[in-house]
Amino acid sequence: MPTNFFSLPIEIRLRIYEEQLLASEPITFEVESDNSTWPRAETLVATRSKHCGFCPALLRANKRIRQEGNTVLYSRNCFDVPDLRRPLTVGEKYKKHNKLKKVVQISHKFHNPFYWKFGTRPFVKAKPPTPPKPTVFTTYEPLDAFLRQIGSYNASFLSHICIPFLRFQDFTNESPKLSEKFVEQLELIRQECTSLTTLEVKMNALENVPGLRHAHNSPDCFSPGSSGPPLRLAVAVLDLLDARFKTILSLKEVVIDIRALMVAYQGTILGRELGQKMCDYGWKVKITKLERLQHGWCGNNFSDVVVGEPEEYSVSKDLEKNERLKARVAGLND
Repeated sequence: MPTNFFSLPIEIRLRIYEEQLLASEPITFEVESDNSTWPRAETLVATRSKHCGFCPALLRANKRIRQEGNTVLYSRNCFDVPDLRRPLTVGEKYKKHNKLKKVVQISHKFHNPFYWKFGTRPFVKAKPPTPPKPTVFTTYEPLDAFLRQIGSYNASFLSHICIPFLRFQDFTNESPKLSEKFVEQLELIRQECTSLTTLEVKMNALENVPGLRHAHNSPDCFSPGSSGPPLRLAVAVLDLLDARFKTILSLKEVVIDIRALMVAYQGTILGRELGQKMCDYGWKVKITKLERLQHGWCGNNFSDVVVGEPEEYSVSKDLEKNERLKARVAGLND
């Protein structure tokens, strides 16, 4: 007698789904563009390692398998939303400069009241051509696209996502203000991801958080008893983040991934006061060392790659690094 897949007990079916749909590492995405439409359509496509055991093709079998498998796929995996910001290459800068220069010249020429255009009456102003504006992702649009692609129903199963963190918007009078887009995305997560338990935030140590960029240059700026501007600014940053995280009621764990270049990693990254402040919030802090690779014929195009496994942060480890750095500086001075 033939056995139907759905005649198997639900426990066995769930075990099969787990074997095929659970990835051993976070699921990352890349942008796939469709240039045949205008405006250009861009979608997020999941990428996976050959050895992570992730095989979502099972969901294409039929509708019922997709419905049952989606609960395992979205509730048991970590989804890493990419940060698509990148500097323009020299070639792109050259093309952009020439395009803007050409548009400015045409605009000036066509708006000149004494310009005679061949085949028309004199003193007729011609409108300059408007160059097309391609649709590109900004820093936080991939999260919107991801939640829109999977739908609100599947988004309610998400339990672990990783998002990039943008620079702060305002530092007027040493009062930082969170970026409006970042606040909107946290609000979107609060509304759509109702089962989210773990939120991981990727921060660039020398770019995202005010004050962190001073830590590797001045180990004493976060020493006990210090109340200088870098420390006050960084503490205000953390207070804003903690207040926003608390609005996500289902959230149980916050992971802060401090990503620092190996040049800046020598010595301390967080400092005692700031590191203890993060731990007091109940956050789990880890430090990922990066190496900046230089490529391209001109040598001005950079990309950061992860070097080694993330290192979990602790105040005691940071103290040891701080002492080693001080001893090294003292030895150089002698």
